[in-house]
Amino acid sequence: MRLGIAGSGMIVEDGLRAISEAKGVTAVAICAREKSRDRAEALAARHGVGSTVYDYDELLGRADVDAVYIALVNDLHYDYAKRALEAGKHAIVEKPFTVTLAEAEALVALARSRGLFLFEAAPTVHMPLFRSIVERAAGIGRIGLVQCSYCQRSSRYDRYLAGDVAPAFDPAHAGGALRDLNVYNLHLAVRLLGLPNTASYSARRGWNGVDTSGSALLGYGGASATCVAAKDADGPGFSLVIGESGWIRADGSPNALSRVEYGAPGLGIAELRDDSGLPRLAHEWIAFERMMREGRLDECYDLLEHSLRVMKVLDSLSRGL
Repeated sequence: MRLGIAGSGMIVEDGLRAISEAKGVTAVAICAREKSRDRAEALAARHGVGSTVYDYDELLGRADVDAVYIALVNDLHYDYAKRALEAGKHAIVEKPFTVTLAEAEALVALARSRGLFLFEAAPTVHMPLFRSIVERAAGIGRIGLVQCSYCQRSSRYDRYLAGDVAPAFDPAHAGGALRDLNVYNLHLAVRLLGLPNTASYSARRGWNGVDTSGSALLGYGGASATCVAAKDADGPGFSLVIGESGWIRADGSPNALSRVEYGAPGLGIAELRDDSGLPRLAHEWIAFERMMREGRLDECYDLLEHSLRVMKVLDSLSRGL
């Protein structure tokens, strides 16, 4: 996979570290705004990226770019992904996939019509321990409760309080805790329980109306999921799944699963760890490369159906913002 990257922010730095672990993926160009030229060139130099460009159409016109990684502010995901697919490029879009469900559905339809790969870069979905949680959930009886918490005071929060608003705190760019952090929790809850019957979101709002923290409640009749996320405070991260005959608990940030416990009455507690030593984003890039190399569009489109389910829930919750 010869990769062009749209963006030069912090997530691109993390992504390039992960890409280096995915054999068969080569970052050939970074596309950034002219005002970000120094940052883009420094990124390219640190990670051995061959070139930098400052016009997206130029990136899309390059014959040595097979796929585009769209790592931009949330409200640009749809437009940049659409343009990439229309140019015949495969697209990998940072989470959250899009701002609205309608945008996500349009991208999926376009990718299918062109026979192109389209991925949401939702890293936990591809982590070994995420898959282990899903597999072992079948052995704990009917699930009645899922609780997830991701509370991490943003490094930009003090600047935000002083009036310096980064896109992650700007409602105009679809920023906020729901889309930035709680989306990780939603990926697990929806993967385990499917689409809820009811969904509500209670938010703490900052001075410009952005949700700096909030709690999503998903109702499933006989089960529920509570997903909490905060960009304005720190707190312990965890994911907890309670079934009628056992439980699963993952401690730590929900975006970097490294340790999971499984328990059942009379059987004690078992523990699994991810000892791969890989960067937290590496598993998704290894998966993307494998699917593209093997031509597994079926697997890609199955993942997109999951992303659409998450987007349907996110769309419903965001109506209250």
